[in-house]
Amino acid sequence: MTNVAERMGERERRTLRVCAHLLSDWGYKRVTVEAIASRAGIGKGTVYLHWKTKDELFGAVLVQQSVEVIRELGEVVRANPYEVRLHRMVGHYLTAVARRPLVRAMFVRDQEVLGRLAHSGPPAVAALRQATNTLFLRYFDAVVRLGLVVPGCDPVAVRRTVGMLTCGALMQRDEKVPECVRVAADLARRAFEPRAGMSSNSITTAAALVVDLVDGFVPANSPALTGERG
Repeated sequence: MTNVAERMGERERRTLRVCAHLLSDWGYKRVTVEAIASRAGIGKGTVYLHWKTKDELFGAVLVQQSVEVIRELGEVVRANPYEVRLHRMVGHYLTAVARRPLVRAMFVRDQEVLGRLAHSGPPAVAALRQATNTLFLRYFDAVVRLGLVVPGCDPVAVRRTVGMLTCGALMQRDEKVPECVRVAADLARRAFEPRAGMSSNSITTAAALVVDLVDGFVPANSPALTGERG
């Protein structure tokens, strides 16, 4: 049974890798289950043993890569709690998303790449969006409460403003993205972070919260995640 499970797991991972590659290169409309199966070296029927529909398979790829982004943030903060500061998180998040074209496409709702999944999709994608929104809202609540942004800021307003900065950076042409990431992070620092500095206790408290949030980040109703990093 162990060997069977291992083979199934490897087959699933291989299918997800192929799907991610084709979806990035060809876009939603051109990618078929037949093409994915052929590239993965399996039968079309085998794909449907793991995912009932094409959209479920694509949704599994989006969930997997989005979770990789969140895990990457957790690893950065775990290694250095001071990376929890708003401008550093903005920079790390944008860099992680920019390295994953499908997550970037989902963030800017690129219909050419994702088709109808840019705005809707299977339950796993809806759960992913909700879980991501909840995680970041809790992060913004924490940085406001702990004094990592200037007093008087509303967490929702901070989140929406940062969201506009990040969306603007990710909508640029590929060669412009690195500079836009730097500018977005700098604007977040100038607009929201206190000039008087931040207490180390507040930073370590916020960092611990982020690590806990990331460790618990598995969207409800999501497909089984392989744990594979991109």
